[in-house]
Amino acid sequence: MSESEWKRPRPTPEEVVDDSPWSSLLAPKWSPKPSKGGYNARARSRYRKKGQELERDWNRKGDEINAELMTKGTPPVGKAYTVAKGGCWEWNGYISPLGYGYVYGHGAHRLIYSYYKADIPKGSVLMHKCDNRRCVNPDHLEPGTQQDNVADMYAKRRGKPFGQDQKLTAAQRDFIASRYREGETASSFAKEFGVTTAYVSAIGGPRQPGTRRTKLTKDDQRAIAQRYKNGESSVDLAAEYGVARSRISQLNTKYNKRPPDGST
Repeated sequence: MSESEWKRPRPTPEEVVDDSPWSSLLAPKWSPKPSKGGYNARARSRYRKKGQELERDWNRKGDEINAELMTKGTPPVGKAYTVAKGGCWEWNGYISPLGYGYVYGHGAHRLIYSYYKADIPKGSVLMHKCDNRRCVNPDHLEPGTQQDNVADMYAKRRGKPFGQDQKLTAAQRDFIASRYREGETASSFAKEFGVTTAYVSAIGGPRQPGTRRTKLTKDDQRAIAQRYKNGESSVDLAAEYGVARSRISQLNTKYNKRPPDGST
């Protein structure tokens, strides 16, 4: 996005403090509903009364509110950010234990991005392309889904499923991605390979249009359990019904007493 496509001009560190994009977070969020002809006398009266109540309540709880806001981050003073290596705008205000800037309980990077550059799509997160959590430079931020964020984290080796050192081979990842896109569940793969469902979703990517989670009917479940009990392998049954081998083992436990494949 070019400079001309920003919602507002690119700010200096001092201009961010003067603009105070976080100021709306403290304003009372109430206004009267106008009638067809505008605000009539009754609406104006209700508005004044409501405003007085809000003001009294605000003053009464001021100390309590301010104490709570202090724990979530107060605005920076003077310069909002410092330009660091790589063009990062490092936040000079409150930094959370996880390394993100916060103002009044809201992410500083989200406030700066939505105020100066563009609105953030509903339900989206902002990913740091620079991998600097303290950075609030809108050019270093990119909207995306949480799945995109997790995939980016694993791709850059900034996280491990369950904190384990085990890594799936390329062949295993390709196998999971292919079957996941066809409709097999993330939970079945997570259990079989010892990873998280988020990791499976991240490497699997978006499903094919129209695919849905495989759901076995009660008759299917009983048929699978009976065939497994009669000696058929879990590999063949899993391939036929489009489920994971772990699902076959679950049905065996539910309906039969046969030991799982490979056990003695």
